[in-house]
Amino acid sequence: MKYWILLLSFFLATQLCMAQTNSELSSMLDVAEDYISLGDYEAAMQQVDKILKIDGSHLQATATKIDLYLLTGDYKKADKLAEEALERFGNSPIILLEKGKASIRRGKSKDAIEELSDALSESGSDRELQSKIFVNRGAAYQKLQRFNEAMEDYSSAIDLNSTNPNVYMYRGVIYYSQTDYMEAISDFDQVIEIDPQNPFAFYNRGMAYFKLQKFEEACDDFHKACELGNTSACRMIVNHCIDINRNQ
Repeated sequence: MKYWILLLSFFLATQLCMAQTNSELSSMLDVAEDYISLGDYEAAMQQVDKILKIDGSHLQATATKIDLYLLTGDYKKADKLAEEALERFGNSPIILLEKGKASIRRGKSKDAIEELSDALSESGSDRELQSKIFVNRGAAYQKLQRFNEAMEDYSSAIDLNSTNPNVYMYRGVIYYSQTDYMEAISDFDQVIEIDPQNPFAFYNRGMAYFKLQKFEEACDDFHKACELGNTSACRMIVNHCIDINRNQ
């Protein structure tokens, strides 16, 4: 009887210890994500490496490390780590997403589409993850100038998560390239609503207005974009908006 009590006590203690460790690692990963949002990639990498030193098989920490390599432009290391992680974790959709992102950065968009399609099929019901996969696969299609498929993926990403301004920006750029300026403006409107200090959204919307010969609206957007640091918008003001301002 005492043996079973001791065994149960050991089991409960082990489970409690594992729960505490997982909680600590989760907190450490949150700190790493905070560093990433602040642009301090070196501190984020140090934090992730601490996690992996404790648990070398931590899936999310591994994915974050791959992402950090991508953010710092070390695409070969990102790709290599993603390959190793796929061998270790199998067809994990999170790792497949990172592998697809690495392939895009390395100019291998066809490979990326295949990897991201596999990620999508493995993603289950995780809507947030699916949205990220659609965004990146859309980018791969766009790089291959397969614009219809890119638009479909961007729209799917928006259906799953309508709060990501980048997706509206990407789709708006395609609308603009196809001379569908009103749809482009609608997407750039959404970017500005979500991210009111986005200089590229004001500049792009200004260009769409300019193409529609709505020069007042265009110049208003160029002025705002220039204030936010977009030098292309400043040039548009010098070249096209000074006479308009004089006539007002």
